[in-house]
Amino acid sequence: ISLLCILLLMPAAMRQLGGYRLLLAVAAGLIAHLLGSWVAYWYFPDIGVYHEPVDKSTVFERMGGLGHPNELGFYSAYTVLICAGLGVSRRVSWWLVGAAMLLGAATLMSCYSRTAMVVCCIGLMFTFQDYWRQRSNAIVGVGVVAMLLVALFIALGTTGFDWTIERILVDLTKTGTTDELTTITGRTQIWQYAVQQIVQSPILGHGYCSARFIMEGDSSHCHNVLLNALLFGGVLSGMVVLAMCLYQLYAITLTPDPIVDGLAACMLVGGLVEGLLYAPSPAASVVIWIMLLFWRQLNMQIPTRELEASIYRSATASTLRPSDAAP
Repeated sequence: ISLLCILLLMPAAMRQLGGYRLLLAVAAGLIAHLLGSWVAYWYFPDIGVYHEPVDKSTVFERMGGLGHPNELGFYSAYTVLICAGLGVSRRVSWWLVGAAMLLGAATLMSCYSRTAMVVCCIGLMFTFQDYWRQRSNAIVGVGVVAMLLVALFIALGTTGFDWTIERILVDLTKTGTTDELTTITGRTQIWQYAVQQIVQSPILGHGYCSARFIMEGDSSHCHNVLLNALLFGGVLSGMVVLAMCLYQLYAITLTPDPIVDGLAACMLVGGLVEGLLYAPSPAASVVIWIMLLFWRQLNMQIPTRELEASIYRSATASTLRPSDAAP
């Protein structure tokens, strides 16, 4: 019922608010969540610090804030991408969106969600696609990245660290072994078990959000949006989710919109390893996904300040224009 309510609410809200105020509202909600997470992290560590068991003797502490660190990581990525889109639209000062993006980036690093970090970077590439399409800017960007990498390797080498590729990969893990990366933090085993459960009921599935009762171990979902859909609702549910993903790919490719394409790319790539679209109670990911589905269908746009002022002047002039009708 809650999912149906969100599905009915979003198109109406988009019609009433328009693209600019809609993104402002979503960004405000995400920023409030991030600020609340920092309060919980600093002042209520029993709530805000997530203790993740790595093995029988090791616990890895991450910032969880008001939820799970991976969820907080994606909320941070959404904040960065929405604020970047508002900056690209030139409706909000880059000073303001820059501060919000800095908050999102700091939260992203603190919760140590590597998946969210990667998809955020991918999303930013789509958000700034107009900038990178200029050859000179692309060359400068590649040069800057190359210089940063060279400086990083020089720093690691001159300070006596072992900076081989294997050592760097180990430093990115929680367990200290590269097996964590090759299995995508155990997700390959989760996918295998999820497929076994899907085969048992491929037509009707096991019921909405049933993964938290079916999946074994510490996982409460399949860590993949398509597998989640197949597990919950069978083939029909899987086809619906697959169609939505294909539509997003089609929209990004043939009708690019830098303001929202970063969000779409973030969710598409993140959906490969996280269950973003299904939850017992629809969260921010579901709201943003539905917004993306209706964005082009409702012709959502963010007019520049000059265009908006021109439209307002035209509307005011037409209202004040004397009637042509005879007295």
